Amino acid sequence: MKPARLAGIRDALAILQSERAAESLAAEGEVGSLHRRFHGRVLVVEDNAINQRVASLMLERAGCRVDVAADGREALEMIAQIPYDLVFMDCQMPEMDGFEATRALRRTEGARRLPIAAMTAHALPDDRARCLAAGMDEYLSKPVQLSELLRVLGRFLPEGAAGGSDGANEGEFGEEAPPSALDEATMAQLRVLVDEDDGGLVNALLAPFVTSARQALASMRSSLASGDLDGLARAAHKLKGSSGTLGARGIEAICAELMDRHGLGGAAQLRARLSALAREIERVDAAVQGMVAPRDRRP
Repeated sequence: MKPARLAGIRDALAILQSERAAESLAAEGEVGSLHRRFHGRVLVVEDNAINQRVASLMLERAGCRVDVAADGREALEMIAQIPYDLVFMDCQMPEMDGFEATRALRRTEGARRLPIAAMTAHALPDDRARCLAAGMDEYLSKPVQLSELLRVLGRFLPEGAAGGSDGANEGEFGEEAPPSALDEATMAQLRVLVDEDDGGLVNALLAPFVTSARQALASMRSSLASGDLDGLARAAHKLKGSSGTLGARGIEAICAELMDRHGLGGAAQLRARLSALAREIERVDAAVQGMVAPRDRRP
């Protein structure tokens, strides 16, 4: 079988597994599983963007603060600079896979052992043995089930009262709703300025803002990759201004942090904040889409 065909099958399977995991999240959430809340900062190491999003959603709604790395090498850089409490590690990734990353970490870590839970699409007994032999502490089969994820969290992280928070977003399962992606007072002021006959606030300001925010994020990531921290700070400053004007307080706050690059530390922490910025931009986009009539929404 040709490599290109194998890659296509792998991507299709990843999408199918992610959809099943999302269905599991919805079904189990209906019976209140996510009333359990945990305290800790968690790193998800996964190269598939859909799987990243599903895992992050599950963990955030369980009370965790979540960062994402796309491969083992990036994960090691982030672990060296950020005191994580738990890592969920995909086994098969480009650049450096989960097995190699775990072995490298175990060779260099100090007295404090960082718990690592393997995530793999395989489900054979030999795979579990291989994960444990590499230095991993737990093993989850994909698609990851919410009950299994909560079991691992319960083993390694302290559990708080239902509805508690450790700085993560509170969702419909918590006692407090998260801050609105777009400040309501600002929205009310801006609606006075635009003509609803010309598409209103969404077409005039908000949709173009989301597009420009994504472009700014891409620019910041490019600047970080090339070591141009001044360019990253300039892009963050520009986005901070427009987000403040439109009441996107979460984006504004993250951009303020990115402008203070010395306070954030090294490249791994900058990448973590850029991941947080990406999630906040998507949250704003969801809010914008919610303001559009169903017939006018993007497919």
